[in-house]
Amino acid sequence: MEKEIVFDYDEENDILWIHRKEKIKGSIDVADFIVDISTDEKVIGLEIMNATDHLEELGIKNPKEVLKNISGAKLRAVYRQDGVVIYFSITSKLNAEPVSSSIAMPIALKS
Repeated sequence: MEKEIVFDYDEENDILWIHRKEKIKGSIDVADFIVDISTDEKVIGLEIMNATDHLEELGIKNPKEVLKNISGAKLRAVYRQDGVVIYFSITSKLNAEPVSSSIAMPIALKS
């Protein structure tokens, strides 16, 4: 059973935070992203700095309003030999369709 996903948007610092309720062992910084790793070396969290810029790049209109009205979030990691691909989506009260994206990270984690 997957752990509950929690999320938050810090408007002042423009940071989107999506996380599973698990104990964090450490974090890895990659550009505008911070990936949180669990004690069993799985991806359990993602922080996105400059979140409005990233949503604008996805073609989202009024990204700050979308982020301020998040009603749900999902997070999934697919492990590969050369790194991990992190998929995330957010649902906003303002959009009927979820906003989804993925980030390929060249970091090796246990699978």
